[in-house]
Amino acid sequence: MEPWILAAVALAALLVAGVSTLKRWNQVRAHLAGIAEGRHPRMLAPHGPDWFRDTARDLNRISELLAARDRQAAAEGDNLRAILGAMVEGVLITDASQRVRVVNGALIRMFDLSTPPSDRTVMEVFRSHDLHAAVSDALAQREPQTRVMRIETGTGSTYSTHDFEVSISPLVPDSGTRAEGVIAVFHDITELKTQERLRQELVANVSHELRTPLSIVHGYVETLLDGAIEDRPTAERFLKVMHRHGERLNLIIEDLLTLSRLDSGTTPLALEPVDLRESITTVLDRLESNIRTRATTVTTRFTDDFPTISADPHRIDQLLFNLLDNALKYTPAESGTIAIEGSHDANGVEIRITDNGPGIPLEDQPRLFERFYRVHKHRNRDAGGTGLGLSIVKHIVAAHGGEVGLRSIPGQGATFWFRLPGTPRDPA
Repeated sequence: MEPWILAAVALAALLVAGVSTLKRWNQVRAHLAGIAEGRHPRMLAPHGPDWFRDTARDLNRISELLAARDRQAAAEGDNLRAILGAMVEGVLITDASQRVRVVNGALIRMFDLSTPPSDRTVMEVFRSHDLHAAVSDALAQREPQTRVMRIETGTGSTYSTHDFEVSISPLVPDSGTRAEGVIAVFHDITELKTQERLRQELVANVSHELRTPLSIVHGYVETLLDGAIEDRPTAERFLKVMHRHGERLNLIIEDLLTLSRLDSGTTPLALEPVDLRESITTVLDRLESNIRTRATTVTTRFTDDFPTISADPHRIDQLLFNLLDNALKYTPAESGTIAIEGSHDANGVEIRITDNGPGIPLEDQPRLFERFYRVHKHRNRDAGGTGLGLSIVKHIVAAHGGEVGLRSIPGQGATFWFRLPGTPRDPA
């Protein structure tokens, strides 16, 4: 064969081999591009020279490993989102510049955030210098911080202030020297703070309520022992005062015991059919002397076919007595009026007791059912009572599965109402 023919054949073979090699390199490049884009494709069963088969196997192995890691990361992300979503505590994760990276649903609900606050700073989102300072300290000191702080929640005109215990932990890599961010867990302790305040107020109020009559009795006893007992008129007057304050002490103790039993549920309701109209008549008979003395007009009005309900008659009488006695005390003498109305629907019955007294200031109304709470301008100890009557009313209604409230415009009297279901529950 002519040499030039051999040369031509050799050149043609080289060209074919070059084209085949270029085609294989293009396959490798396409596969690498797929990996870079996160698609992790798998090359077809490779054919060709050893270098290409080895490269293809390595690339397929890389794709499999990366795909497995992506699946693991996705599963861990799903687990993290599930955990954060199930938490009742609010969770916040920031970067080193205090920009928000992750929040859970509980935090969004706590602060009534209209949109997830991603990429905004802690100060922009929460408007709290205390929180900003706590996060700054955690980042700078690389140590956990726990702070109790008050933070405004809500948006627009619906702002309210809540108490939070915030636990903040810096995110420091194992080999790092500076925090890359923080994770903060928010515990809403507003209710705990409220209960703590109420307990402190209760102790102070009980101490004050008991101290006053005890001091009076003690002082009068000392005066009698010093010789006043020989002066019969004075001794009788002192003894009457002591007797009155002794009765007040007994009333306070009885009401406190009643509240304790209602709180603990140690005395279950003795349920039986109760006609509230008959209960009101019985209570009005007990108050007849006071009604006549104060010349108060009492009217009753009930809807037709007013039903009986399943309730504890003793507790219902106590509930009605406290509400009617309260209304009677604060209606004007000689011109007082009390209107008692009853209605019912498919959900149960409602009783409304309206007086023409001085009314209740708006700022006092939310707290009126608290123990020993008094509206100082119009409702003082001179009117009698222990300051526990309305609190007992609230507990009795709650034990029957109902609700209680009031409506009042200062200077225009007050309406106390309560609703009871057809079948109440026993206290838990």
